[in-house]
Amino acid sequence: MTSDRGATDGRRARGAASRQAILDATVRVIATGGLPSVTHRAVAVEAGVSTALTTYHFATLDDLLQATLASLTEAGVTRLGASAALAKSGTITLADAAAAFLIEELGANRDVFIANLELQFAAVRRTAWSTLMTDHYEAFVELIQHYVGDEQAARAIFSAAFGFAVQQVISGSHPTDATCRSFADDLVARYAQRIGSPIDEH
Repeated sequence: MTSDRGATDGRRARGAASRQAILDATVRVIATGGLPSVTHRAVAVEAGVSTALTTYHFATLDDLLQATLASLTEAGVTRLGASAALAKSGTITLADAAAAFLIEELGANRDVFIANLELQFAAVRRTAWSTLMTDHYEAFVELIQHYVGDEQAARAIFSAAFGFAVQQVISGSHPTDATCRSFADDLVARYAQRIGSPIDEH
């Protein structure tokens, strides 16, 4: 009985690993060639697996793309949770959190950010995906609201930071960490003045 259970657990772990490898490969394919470049074969080649395995996990391209968006959203929420924990403990300020978001998304995480953007735009025409995006955005707004205490200001700050990141990607710019930090500091300072509270403190 124990042996059978161990074998089953092993198969599940391998299945989960191959599934995630396919999702990660899909992100790279999107980042390189855009959504039109995504095929089961292209993703299989990128992942180093058989095309049959990609269709086993994801019968259609829509299934594959939706699962990729869900995976990216889950990863983003996980990172956000870590930031929220630091915020609640008083370890980081709002400017710290905003700067870290921009530095990561426009640096080490740039390809993932680009792929995520393409999937988000595609979600406009796929209503089944809309909940994923809404939950993701709301999680960011909730974190910012922890600092500012005002939902409207939180949404504006998130939109400004997100818009800055999108603009950098569209223009092909690669801002330095110092540039990202300067933008975050200025953004937070402007809203601190507007709502009349020290939102960069806890």
